[in-house]
Amino acid sequence: MFTLQSIQSKFSSFSHMRVYMIGSLFCLFCMLATGASAQTRKNNLSVTNGKGTYYLPREGKNTASGEPYYRNRYTCAHRTLPFGTRLRVTNQKNNRSVVVKVTDRGPFGKGYVVDLSYIAADAVKMIHSGVVPVLLEVVSDDTPLGPVAQAEPTTSEASPSVG
Repeated sequence: MFTLQSIQSKFSSFSHMRVYMIGSLFCLFCMLATGASAQTRKNNLSVTNGKGTYYLPREGKNTASGEPYYRNRYTCAHRTLPFGTRLRVTNQKNNRSVVVKVTDRGPFGKGYVVDLSYIAADAVKMIHSGVVPVLLEVVSDDTPLGPVAQAEPTTSEASPSVG
C-alpha cells in the first residue's frame, strides 16, 4: 500500500517530491490538452470561406503527413486542421463540391484556405481559373472521398406551376 511516508522515503527531501508531483501533473495536463485540441480544432471549423487553389508538387513526394502526393488522389493542404480530416470543398462560382482528406500543410498566402490535389481541383472545375472562392466544411471521417453529386432540381423547382 502506498502512503505518504512510503512515497517520501523514495525521495531525498519533500521539495524533490513536490517537483516530481508538479512535473507529473504538468505532463498529464499537456497530454490531455493536446488530445482535446486536435478534436476542438476539427470541430470548430464547421464552415469557412476563402480562396482555394490547387498545387502540383513532384509526384510521389512526401507531404507533411508523410503520405506521398499523387495527383489522382482526393487530398488537400490545410494550415491547421489535423491530418486525416475530411473536408467538403465547394467552388462558389459553380457550386461543384468534392470531399478531400487533409494530408499536407498550406497554403500560406493571405486569404487562401486550401490547396487541392489536381484531381480534386478538376472535380470542382477550377483548373482553368487556378484560384476560386471556396467554402470549406468539415465532414465525418466515413464520408467517401471524391466528387459530390449535384442535386438535380425537382420538377416543381424546374418549372413553377401556373394556377
